[in-house]
Amino acid sequence: MGMNTFLRISLFALFVAFCARSYAAEEDEQELEATETNAPLAKAESSKAPSPALTAFVLGAGTGALILSGVEWSDDANDIQSSAAPTQSRPADGATINGGVITFTWKTFADAATYLIDIDHCEAPDVCADLRLEQTPETTYTLSWPAEYPAGRWRIRAVDADNIAGPWSPFRNFTIEPATE
Repeated sequence: MGMNTFLRISLFALFVAFCARSYAAEEDEQELEATETNAPLAKAESSKAPSPALTAFVLGAGTGALILSGVEWSDDANDIQSSAAPTQSRPADGATINGGVITFTWKTFADAATYLIDIDHCEAPDVCADLRLEQTPETTYTLSWPAEYPAGRWRIRAVDADNIAGPWSPFRNFTIEPATE
């Protein structure tokens, strides 16, 4: 998936949009002719909008092109994109953390200039929402955990000097026990 794929998807989406627009223009012409001659329309209901399936297809192709447009990709085997994700250290998957301050740690990753850490709060298993997305040059990140959230999850990815991000590590889940005084 490179620039060629992006261009192909973009051109295809434009072609489909053009066809849908031409179809709508043809319907407008038929409607105009029918009103000028007082003849009934060929269709019982005239719609100027393309079919919902066609609209969804065009939006899907356009979304795919948009997503692909931001991808920096290289076929170089040494590129950070083709390597593994950084190794997470703490908290471990399934850990229970006492108190409201959490320190996330991971191992140094070759070719990484910075790291992106994605931290979500969870109200139930697999019912999570973004809490923080931070970029740091360090291999540690400390956060005061909001007391209203009983659990969370986190993952990490390396970013090289050209600002190209590698793959995400898997999420690690953890639970929070209230701080004891």
